[in-house]
Amino acid sequence: MGVPEGDADLAAALRRLTELALIWPYADGFAAAHLSAVWPHPLNLGPGAAELLVAWNMNELRRLAKVYGVPVTGRGKDELIVALVGWLARPENVRRLVAQAPADVPARLAALALRPAQPFDVRGIMFGPAGVALPWAAERGLVVGSAWGVDGMPREVALALREGYVAAFDPQPPIVPTTPVEPKDAEREAAAAASETLAAITAIVGTMSGGLVPLLKTGGLGVRELRRIAKSSGQDEDRTRLTIELLAAGGLTEASDTGLAPSVAYDEFAATVRHRHLAGSPPARSARSRNSDQALP
Repeated sequence: MGVPEGDADLAAALRRLTELALIWPYADGFAAAHLSAVWPHPLNLGPGAAELLVAWNMNELRRLAKVYGVPVTGRGKDELIVALVGWLARPENVRRLVAQAPADVPARLAALALRPAQPFDVRGIMFGPAGVALPWAAERGLVVGSAWGVDGMPREVALALREGYVAAFDPQPPIVPTTPVEPKDAEREAAAAASETLAAITAIVGTMSGGLVPLLKTGGLGVRELRRIAKSSGQDEDRTRLTIELLAAGGLTEASDTGLAPSVAYDEFAATVRHRHLAGSPPARSARSRNSDQALP
């Protein structure tokens, strides 16, 4: 990022990210791989070497280790991949290896390292016959084939080959744009959300009241049961999952060795809603009166 290792702004940024649990200290650095689901191409980079090498068999990994001079003895596949990734993560190793390449290869690899990642054109990927034109690099793990029939450049290699590259670093957090909202609008949206939540609670408890909901041995609710409840209650899976969590957090369900069911507290909740429900919201039905179709006041 072009700042000294002891930069105060950098230290403050890392500290704040750690406080927010977006990153956390791990080994001699920070763990952040969990962010890949929401930020798949940081700095326009493709997948890491570990993700690409996991598809290789042990013979291929041993051959690559021999090229890198990485010891193999006593290492299983996972340990060997960690060692190979560690070797690639040192830019001087990558640059020294590329310096030994045939005349046209370094320039092609440098161009590949600068290609931005796209959703269907992953960072550092060459499609079709173009990828086959770099067998020297492929044999040395500088590009790695994938199940999609393309060659991807590990992000460690791309960073090493981006000569003079510096990532943008602004220690000041961005200003979040806001829009003024009238209190009456907020109240209307809140009432609508409460109504939708109450309707979901009523529908899902009605479904659960048909009998105990089986739980997994680990105590959680299985995907099959979740989908069954969602289908029977007419809710989508996300709404069903959230509603069941809300019911559990509010003590409106009780779990036992035999399964999950509405608790006695739900009946009290339903009775309260009958007298105090929001205007226009559907009434909550008692788990013990599930067979009654009479509308509640």
